[in-house]
Amino acid sequence: MKLRLGPLIVLLVSTCVIAGDYDTTKLAEGSIWTGTYKITNKKGIVFSSGIQIKILKRDKTNFVGEWSQSANDVSFEIKGSVSSNRLSFKFTRELKGDPSTGAVGGRSAAGTIVTRDGKEVITGTTVTEGKPNLAGEWEAELKKD
Repeated sequence: MKLRLGPLIVLLVSTCVIAGDYDTTKLAEGSIWTGTYKITNKKGIVFSSGIQIKILKRDKTNFVGEWSQSANDVSFEIKGSVSSNRLSFKFTRELKGDPSTGAVGGRSAAGTIVTRDGKEVITGTTVTEGKPNLAGEWEAELKKD
């Protein structure tokens, strides 16, 4: 009996390409992450706030969520993608409050999902287009029921 590896290899490669690199258990739909956000302006003044990130919809590598800041009572719709343990997103729409100029459409974030002390944590940064001195750092932990 002859074993034909060619078709099997093609099938395996095709399956991997079609499946892509997404794990819907990381940054799962319905998950809530809580933590802190610190942003420093060009004068060196640090603004700090509690944050909550809710993942409202997840479709393979793409997600839609809500970013809320407790200190100034604002929230934004965020849209982004996640691959492996890295995520990135844009602030796409104001949902509540009076956000700083340039946040909607101009602010983006990137982060990494890690496990620290047995807990899932995202650490990340934000940048605001046209405002190079307005950079932020954030960290949020997966909230357990």
